[in-house]
Amino acid sequence: MGRKFLKSKFPDRSEALQVFSVILFLVFSWAIYMIFYVLPAWLMEMTAVEILTVCAYVFSFALLESLFVLGGMALLSLALPARIFKQKFVPQGSLLTILLGAAAYLIHPRTAELIQFRLLYLALTPVIVLAGIIILTFFLAFLFERLPGLMRAVTALAERMTIFVYIYLPLGVLSLFVVFLRLLFDIIINVFTA
Repeated sequence: MGRKFLKSKFPDRSEALQVFSVILFLVFSWAIYMIFYVLPAWLMEMTAVEILTVCAYVFSFALLESLFVLGGMALLSLALPARIFKQKFVPQGSLLTILLGAAAYLIHPRTAELIQFRLLYLALTPVIVLAGIIILTFFLAFLFERLPGLMRAVTALAERMTIFVYIYLPLGVLSLFVVFLRLLFDIIINVFTA
């Protein structure tokens, strides 16, 4: 019974792939944007190999972050009623990802101001974000019921973004491999020089 229950709550692979493609697109595009933003400074201070190594770390983290966000979407699918999230997983997950990405983009320049709240900020931020995500999910479910054209448009966008899985996923896996080799190499060097 547990396996059947879980299968009824989680989206199928094709739906998860479509939402994952939207997540990958946003996270990796932001990572590439930030790399190009700091690249002129890096060119003055680092060699090409060092720059590529830093890029590997950035893309590794982007892949892990994307998997974390997809896991969050899967947990939402598990926790919320199927008619609210699972039955509309592609449009819900895609639009939720886009809206959260836009919010992160707008908040990013003001992070230093927000951190000055210190303990209060650290304690309340996860609760506020989670409450906001749940409220937004219910609002989007309501919106998709009223505007089926919006649901079709978001679903079509997610379907077209699956190409990014075939670009960014190998880049992230290759970067994870490079980071793993670099860490392994550093451990071996430290063991034999100690």
